This record gives sequence, C-alpha cells and structure tokens, in this order.
Amino acid sequence: GECQKRLTQIKTEISKVQTMLDTTHNDSVREACRERLVKLSAERRLFQIIQEREKIQYMLKTSKVDKIRCACKARLNQLLIEMEALEIDQDERDDAEVGDDYSTARVVD
Repeated sequence: GECQKRLTQIKTEISKVQTMLDTTHNDSVREACRERLVKLSAERRLFQIIQEREKIQYMLKTSKVDKIRCACKARLNQLLIEMEALEIDQDERDDAEVGDDYSTARVVD
C-alpha cells in the first residue's frame, strides 16, 4: 500500500543522493547530501516499522496461541521504543539545524 510506495520512493531518492554525494566536489553539497541520507534512512526505518507493526497486529488479532500472542506483544513494544527513539533523534537533528551554515543547501531531486 502507501507504506510500500513511500519505501520505493525513499530507495530511489537515497540512490540519487548517494550518486550526487559520490560525484560532487562541492563541500556544501556533500554535507547537505550526508544530512539528507541520514534523514531518508530514518524515514525508511520508520516506514519499515509501520509495515512490521501492521503485520504483527494482524497476527495478534488472528492467532489463538498464547506464546505467539505474547511474542507479538513483546515485538510491538520493541517497535514502539524504536519509533520513539527515531522521533527523538529526528527532533535533535531538527534542533541542530537551526543556525546551521548549511541550512540553505538542500538536495533537489
């Protein structure tokens, strides 16, 4: 669905940014590319987590086996922690960008 579509877009964008990073000699562009790769990687992981959560929630709804249900609940808790960590990292990166010399250098696809 939508998650898979966005993951495909992210993969394409990562490839473009990586190519630009590998070919440019401009330090500002290289720094902007590195920052963009970090953000895209975090966004990709977020969508992967969303997909995994959907699959696990389906298993949780359909399974009658206690051990499977318990494992599903544990994995959902792990994914929640990972999502929260990604969001905290993103907030910290956003805060660090304020006043950044490279804040106007953005990658355009």
